[in-house]
Amino acid sequence: MENSRASHTTDSILIRRECFAIFRSAELTARQASVVAQRLDGLTFDEIGAARGHTKQGAHRIFCQALKKIGHARTVYPYTGLSEVYRGEIGRVS
Repeated sequence: MENSRASHTTDSILIRRECFAIFRSAELTARQASVVAQRLDGLTFDEIGAARGHTKQGAHRIFCQALKKIGHARTVYPYTGLSEVYRGEIGRVS
């Protein structure tokens, strides 16, 4: 049971590192990073727009631009999927 818990923790760490590395390589502007963070925190585009002085459509446009950058960064990131490989190898050994 502890081995399963340890592999889950390690897997979470690998996924988190992969996400942070992809976000860093996406080179988001401060505005894009802020909108993505607010959206991940559960705010709606209306709430994000109101807080930043934009319209709902403006916040959505900024978010979409950020997603394009993140998507591109993910395709060129050399270690994409490493956490899935790790999970598969751990499952095979257990």
